[in-house]
Parts: sequence; C-alpha cells; structure tokens
Amino acid sequence: MVITARKALRVFVIPFLMINVLLSFVFVRYFDISGGYGNRVLKYSPGQNLVEETRVIRESKWLAHLCPKYRINTNASLDIVTWTPLQEDVIFFVKTTCQTKLSAREACAVESAIHHHPQHLVVLFTASPTITRTHPVMKILLKMDNFRVSWLDLDEVFSEDPLLSWHRDRLWMLSGDRTPAVLNDAVRTELLHRYGGTYVDLDAIILKSLPNITNWMARVDDRLITSAVSRFRPGHPMLKEITQSIPRVYAPSSCCSIGPELFTQRLIERCPENITQPTSTQPEYFEFCQDMTIFPRKLFYPIHYGYKSTELESIFTEGLGLGPAFFKQQEAYSLHLYHSLSNKRDIDLKSDSIVAEAAKRNCPMIYKALKAQNRRSQ
Repeated sequence: MVITARKALRVFVIPFLMINVLLSFVFVRYFDISGGYGNRVLKYSPGQNLVEETRVIRESKWLAHLCPKYRINTNASLDIVTWTPLQEDVIFFVKTTCQTKLSAREACAVESAIHHHPQHLVVLFTASPTITRTHPVMKILLKMDNFRVSWLDLDEVFSEDPLLSWHRDRLWMLSGDRTPAVLNDAVRTELLHRYGGTYVDLDAIILKSLPNITNWMARVDDRLITSAVSRFRPGHPMLKEITQSIPRVYAPSSCCSIGPELFTQRLIERCPENITQPTSTQPEYFEFCQDMTIFPRKLFYPIHYGYKSTELESIFTEGLGLGPAFFKQQEAYSLHLYHSLSNKRDIDLKSDSIVAEAAKRNCPMIYKALKAQNRRSQ
C-alpha cells in the first residue's frame, strides 16, 4: 500500500504535533514544582500524585505503622509535601497524627504564632505526606508568606543512634493510642537539639510575641517542667542528654516518660539546688539552671488542667464575660487548651468565653472564616 506525503502528514505528523502540544500544556499546568510555599509543597497532576505517593509509601515503611489507614489518593486537591530541614531561628509545630489537614483549633494555634511573629518563618511538620490545600483553614494558612509545610519524615528525624535503633525497631508503637503523643515528644526534642528554634504545641494559642532569649521552658505545675512551648539553641547539651536517654527511659504505658518527666528529671540532676520536685520556688518566680530559664506557670499555662475541677472548664464557659475579663489582666505568652482533655468541647465563636476571645484576638483570619462558615450553615 502506497501512502502519499499528504496522507502521511494527516495521519502521523499532525496528531504527533497535537499530542506534544497537549503534553506540554499538561506539564506546565500540573507538574508545577517551581516553589509554591517555599519548595515544600509539590503540585502534581493526579496521575503524578499516584506515582509520587507510591514511592513515598514504598520507601517509608514506618508510614504503614503510624498511619495504617492512610491510603493513596489521586484527588487533585491534595499536594505532596517533602522533608526539609529547619532553618535557623524558626518557630515550628509537629503533627504526628495522619490527617491531611489541620483542625480549626490547630489552625488557630498556627495562625497565632504567625500573627505575633510576622518576621519569623513558621513551619508545620506533618506525618502525612500529603495536605489538602483546598480545605478552608489550610487555604488561609498557605496564603501566608511566612508559613511553610514540611513532611515529618521519621527516617530523617531519627537518623542517628540511639534514636535510630528505637525508631527502626518501631518501639514507639508499644504506646498504642498514645503513639502520636509519644512520637511528638521524641521528634520535638530531636529537632530542637539538631536545629534549635522555637517549638509550640498545636493546642497552644500564642497571645503575644514569645520571649526573645534562648534556652527556655516553662512549668506546667509544681512538679513538672515541659517543653510544650520552648526555645533552644542548636546542639544544647541537655537536649543531647535527653535524646540519648529516650530509648532507655521510654515507658510505653506512661503518658510523659520521655516528655515532661524526663525534662524535669534532667534539670533536677543538673541543678538540684535550684530545681526541686515539687518546686520550692514561689509560683510567680522564675527558675534558672545553668544557661536555661524556666518561666513560671502563669506565663504559659495561666489556666491549669488539674488543680480545680472547674479550672480547665472555665476556658469554655459562656455567658459570664470570662473572655474579656481574662484579657484585661493577662500577661501570659500562651493559652494551652490541653487537647487530650478538651477535644470534645464545642466552641461557640460568638460567645464571651476565654477561648472565643483568644481566637478573635490572636487568629483573626481563621476566626473570621469560621464565623462566616457558621453563618452560611445556619
């Protein structure tokens, strides 16, 4: 059969050129890794998402243990996030559960840090290798210039012994339902030791700019000192001691064996005359241990979770004007919501509660969006 030049052009060349034009469009439109959100979020086409997620899951065997319900999703609203080491003097959060988005409370905590530190980079580390960029609170945060998302690659975090062996053997799984909290304790300590910076819990609303000194923590009660909001320089020797101690002192059934209990014990060992358990220092006073400052409880945990049965409840109490009254006399740097104890509490943003007032003042963009969403749903 003889094919004329004109027929060959129509049958082969023109379709080939059209396919190339189409592929070029698809590449430019979807395979955009040019640096949205600081090269930490990669925008792939749904098909490329599948390839990239499959690779991540295959190479990161820990993901199936921490996130057994995680499934590959080719939804175009999902973006892949990559591991990126921390820069100097960064404020960071850690999410060790496996959701692809933040809750409203968590988003408020992140925005509050951004709101009070516009010149600082604020980073969210997330165990999920993807985020839902179209979720309302994620859309708000991702538009903020000094906010970044980074994948919490546990193989990178726990890359050196003794935490390498602890991680490789998946000993953190022995904590069952408390595994995310246990991992959070280990991750924050290792990241603070390796890179330094400021760590903030996702259930802490920042109320004003954090102290501009290094190597500080705060008391959470008269027995324990915690790093739930803390700042350290890279390579601090106490953090090195703690990371080396984690595999040895880790108690799977304990809530705090590698968190506040370990930090407090190491501080007592270093400074037995200054740091005692229970504390011998007056509640309003600072404590000092070598180059470290321990802030009094009232400056980071102004409402406690345990002394009085009604104290934590007061954060959510409505109709008594507690919110405006709280802020008239408040000097605290943060307000802790104690997620494990209060996560089932509904929050009415129109109320005069302390938490509603804290949101209105410190995460205004999230607050405004949630109020608008509530109006539309009524």
